[in-house]
Amino acid sequence: MFVSPAHRVHLRYSKSQTSYEVYVDLSEHGTGSYVDVQTANFPSGLNVSVEPSTVRVVLEERQAVTLPVDVELMNEEQIAEGHTIGDPEVNPGEVEVHAGASVLDNITSLQAFVDVAGADETFTEVVEVIAYGPYGEQLDAHIDPESVEITVPIRLPSKEVPLEYDTTGELEDGLEVLEMTLSDEAVTIYGRYDDINDIDSIHIGTLDLSSIEESETREVEIPLPDGVSYVRPEVIELDILLDEFEESTSLDLEIEMDNLPETYNASIPEEQDGDRAYRVTVHGDEEALSELSEEDIRLYIDFSEEELETGEQVVPIQVEGPNDLEYRLEVEEVPVEITETVAGE
Repeated sequence: MFVSPAHRVHLRYSKSQTSYEVYVDLSEHGTGSYVDVQTANFPSGLNVSVEPSTVRVVLEERQAVTLPVDVELMNEEQIAEGHTIGDPEVNPGEVEVHAGASVLDNITSLQAFVDVAGADETFTEVVEVIAYGPYGEQLDAHIDPESVEITVPIRLPSKEVPLEYDTTGELEDGLEVLEMTLSDEAVTIYGRYDDINDIDSIHIGTLDLSSIEESETREVEIPLPDGVSYVRPEVIELDILLDEFEESTSLDLEIEMDNLPETYNASIPEEQDGDRAYRVTVHGDEEALSELSEEDIRLYIDFSEEELETGEQVVPIQVEGPNDLEYRLEVEEVPVEITETVAGE
């Protein structure tokens, strides 16, 4: 409702404690413009006049719309040193706005202001929602709810680093580690940039193999290096998968090159090759192992399964031997230097 212009009341009676009223009665009017000014509670002996005696009232039907709330962060440059601001979360994200059509049509945004100066951790505030028009003017509208809850994430600098661990001791006879895997190969550390910049990995401990009797999963709490405020995740799992064999033996064998095209040469660099022998552990029953010799097993690289290019390539080592035995390679792949054959070789 809009009322204009300003009104002045003339009184010709000086003593009274009555509550006087000058009003417009709209109870019997619909939409549109009307002229009607009334007075009430003036003493009967008092001569009252209202100047001007008319008022223009524009009535609009009240409407409701649902609009999103925008968060305006103030003093972002004044947050704690080294911290960053995440995307604010608003609850509820939308509110209902009640007003006349002319007001609703002029709303360009609903704003909630949050001051983040000095913030060094995530915080939540309840903030009033304000409706604004196209020129930044505040509009008169009823907003439900009047306030919303805003959570502003404040984050420390972060860095992802890999996890490392060592093993010590030996398993009981007849047991072998098939696989040890971490649920997370890396974690994210948080802290001041100068404190975390030089951290390249986290050592999570040493696993004593002699304490393991069967396959199991262990929870490992991530230690915090100096200067790190916190780490995510804080706890990871180490899955240890064991296998059991009655008998085993180990052989040191050279690697053969299979299906190498005539136009290429392949060699294992000396620094990786050592004495040119690679260990394979063979598992099976006692009788089969007793009859086994080095001639029964060979290690090879199958170049028919590789896309050859000159230079160094890392390729898998394959095992060929009796089908009733199982094989475990100490080294499962090896770098190979590929060169083109020189004419006349």
